[in-house]
Amino acid sequence: MKNRKTIIVAFLLVAALCLGIGYAALTDILEITGTANINNSGALAAFDEDVYISNVTAVDSSEGDSASIPPDNKDKATFTVKSLTLKDDIATFRITVTNDSSEFDAHVKVNPSIVNSNSAMFELTYKWEGEADGVDMVTIAKKTGDTSNIKILVVTIELLQSPTDTVTGNFGIDLDVAHDQASLSTGG
Repeated sequence: MKNRKTIIVAFLLVAALCLGIGYAALTDILEITGTANINNSGALAAFDEDVYISNVTAVDSSEGDSASIPPDNKDKATFTVKSLTLKDDIATFRITVTNDSSEFDAHVKVNPSIVNSNSAMFELTYKWEGEADGVDMVTIAKKTGDTSNIKILVVTIELLQSPTDTVTGNFGIDLDVAHDQASLSTGG
């Protein structure tokens, strides 16, 4: 009888331990927030509002990942990542940059000072769609007729290790905008 009680108590302790570990594993939280900003300070005043973020989407969005553009500020996009749980999980976002200027082509460059507040936990990479790896600057042609021209920046966040506790992080990407050399040389 005493042996049976010991077995039951041991079983209950192991079950409670398993429940505690399972609960802890399920309640580990990773939340990464981020922003992308258009910096038009290198452009002429009339050009400032012509280059902007026109769309931002979470690709293959898992539950909890989101992206948006504030209605009153097309120079900014915000991101939230909540879906990453295991090492090597990724979240991908597409940022569409539009040039509405009918007068000037625009150079858009990813500022190399990308901010990542938790580089031990996640890695941020980017690539201009349709361009070779490592290309930081693209030219978005001026608007022709009623057709605006766009370029898409693909941003990927990869989890470097599985979270073991509540973890937060944030990132920022600045997109610097200037006229192309031909526009500058004509006194644009």
